[in-house]
Amino acid sequence: MSTIKGYIAAYIMKNKPLNTLPDLTLFASIIIALLLGKLFPDTQLSAATVSSVVGAVLIVGSLGLSMAILAFMIRRGGSTDVVKTSKLLITDKYFRLSRNPLYLVELLFVVGVATFAGSPVSFIGPAIYFLVLNFVVIPHEERELEKVFGNKYLQYKQSTRRWL
Repeated sequence: MSTIKGYIAAYIMKNKPLNTLPDLTLFASIIIALLLGKLFPDTQLSAATVSSVVGAVLIVGSLGLSMAILAFMIRRGGSTDVVKTSKLLITDKYFRLSRNPLYLVELLFVVGVATFAGSPVSFIGPAIYFLVLNFVVIPHEERELEKVFGNKYLQYKQSTRRWL
């Protein structure tokens, strides 16, 4: 496993695809969740209506939170391209609760899609999204932020959880 992680890390450092990897993984996870829900309709959750309503609430709620976080970042002069343009370390409001509030609400969105799809196997999509973010994207971004902000970021990292 560590050899695979080493190859992935070497590829990332050489090719720098991480600025698009979160978005690609988000969309792939949504598609996987929806496709699995359609491919395995016999495994539908028993309360399909409840699952649709809960999924819709999660989707709408996560979209609202995402817009609020993006608006906050724009007002503060922040950027969503952490590796390329980080000049400002935002540590208050949403970033006081999580070092990755946008990724968190995107994960919530994919969970909403899987819930809406109504099949337990649909949750493979959110699991993939979480694993790629948690073990590939975020560690890379954190190393870059440590280079840019040094001790300031390390202190923030110690005081604020990665997710919640």
